[in-house]
Amino acid sequence: KSNDTASAVKQTTNNNVKKALEKPTPPQRGKAKFTCGCFGTRHKPLTNCLHCGRIACEKEGYGYCPFCGYLIEQLDIQMGENK
Repeated sequence: KSNDTASAVKQTTNNNVKKALEKPTPPQRGKAKFTCGCFGTRHKPLTNCLHCGRIACEKEGYGYCPFCGYLIEQLDIQMGENK
């Protein structure tokens, strides 16, 4: 039984190493549905693209960046309370 356990552990380790060495999948790219171009000056700034830094306003919303085409996603970040 110890040989079976040792081989199972070795197999799991080999699989984990292979997964770690694989290239990560590239971020999704696409075409923006709407482009405002105010960069948060006319409408409330929503977020910025984590790839190129372009500021998206609320009118443009989440989706694909009009400049670089990478996906702009809503991130739920919880801030801790300062006491």
